[in-house]
Amino acid sequence: CAYCNKVIIGGYITSKGKVYHPECYNKNVVPQCSVCLQPLSGEFKIDVYGNKFHAYHASEFNKCDNCGRLICPELTGGGISYGDGRHICNICYKKAVFTERDIDDLLDKVMNKLNDLGFDLKSENISIQGVNLNELKKVSGTDSFSELEGFCSSDASSETINGILQRKTFTSKIYVLNGIPAINLKAIIAHELMHAWMFQNTKNEQSSEVCEGSCNYTAYLYLLTS
Repeated sequence: CAYCNKVIIGGYITSKGKVYHPECYNKNVVPQCSVCLQPLSGEFKIDVYGNKFHAYHASEFNKCDNCGRLICPELTGGGISYGDGRHICNICYKKAVFTERDIDDLLDKVMNKLNDLGFDLKSENISIQGVNLNELKKVSGTDSFSELEGFCSSDASSETINGILQRKTFTSKIYVLNGIPAINLKAIIAHELMHAWMFQNTKNEQSSEVCEGSCNYTAYLYLLTS
C-alpha cells in the first residue's frame, strides 16, 4: 500500500499508478467531504474558503447571505435566519453590527481613510442608516438581492441671490444592511461613499459599468490600505 506500506491482501484501489488498501485510500488519500466527512466521489464543489463538499449538500443547507458558506454545524457551527429572509452563519453573526452608533463609527473610520487617500468628503453632508433587507429594497426601489447590500441617495440644493449662484450644497444618505460583520460593512460604506463623491464632483454621465466599477475599486482600495 502506497500509504501505509503494508502488504495488501484482497481488494485494492489503484490511483495515479499507485495501489492502496481501500480503507487507506478512502480515509487518507481521497478528499473528504467537509460536511459529511465521507470520501468525495463524483461531482463535488469547493467554496472560496477551500471547503470541499458533495454537490447535493448545496440543496440541503442554506448558504450564508454574507460569506457564502453552507450553514451547517461542520462548517460554521450553524447559523440563524433574520426576519427579512436572510440566512447568516454563526461565524458572521458573532461579528455582526446592528447598532446605529457602531455603524456611525464605521462611517467615520472609512470617511477619514478615504480623505487621507485624497477624497474630499465632508461628514456634515453625509449620514448613514442601518436597515434590514426589506427596508433596503424599499429605499433602493429594487427587489433584487443578488448584490444589494447598500444604497446611496444624494441631493443638491442651490442658493442664489439676484439670479447669481452663491452656494451649492450636496447631501447624501447611505443605507447599509445591518447584521453583518464590520469588515463587510466598511467595504460597502466605501463603495457607497464613492457614489456620493461622484454625485458631488462629476456630471454623473458615466455608464453604470464605469460607476459601479469605480465604486468597487474604491472599496478594494480601502480594504487594501486599511
